[in-house]
Amino acid sequence: MSKNKVGEERKWRIETTISIVSLLVSIGALFFTVLYNLSPGTVQPYKPTGYGIIRGLDPFPSDHLVVPLEWENEGGRTVLIRYPRLILRELNSEGKETGKEYRYFLAGEYQDISSASFREPYSVKRSFTLDPHSLSLRVLVFHVENWWDEKDDRYNFKFVSTRSFRVYIDYQKNFEQQPTRVLFEMPVFGSADRLNPDRANGYWWDFWAME
Repeated sequence: MSKNKVGEERKWRIETTISIVSLLVSIGALFFTVLYNLSPGTVQPYKPTGYGIIRGLDPFPSDHLVVPLEWENEGGRTVLIRYPRLILRELNSEGKETGKEYRYFLAGEYQDISSASFREPYSVKRSFTLDPHSLSLRVLVFHVENWWDEKDDRYNFKFVSTRSFRVYIDYQKNFEQQPTRVLFEMPVFGSADRLNPDRANGYWWDFWAME
């Protein structure tokens, strides 16, 4: 075999190898892209860094909870979160659940945690979406069950410093109910006793940071 033919054959083999490698790399990249963009991934809220109480939102006198929640969507698809709900289970002095609970339903969302925001009506929401591969913070406000019913004991429900709660959360993800899970421990601090629904006194809401 002449040197020219040997050289051409070697060149052909190299070019073929390069083409095959390029094809495999392209297939791998395509597979990764499809997997990244279409994988369901984990969707979850993280333990909040704190919580707030607003004493009454006109015209309803019960305490409203404000919770800044960070939501992560690891998947490659937009996710719909519907009807998030907080379940507050009262704790005794030993940190054990007493069996008494309060259900807080999503009322809406504020832009941030401030008097300026809280003086304005919240944006009414029962659901929201999470973008693919995202971590987003939402300042959510919740009202107690039957907050609107003057005949219900919870119509005037207020948090007092002698109580503490374990807070659970559940919600629907894309119309599928998710298991109830513990979100955080909620001690009620002494300053909550001084909250006054009268906006003129300047202390009608507070926020408590937690580790």
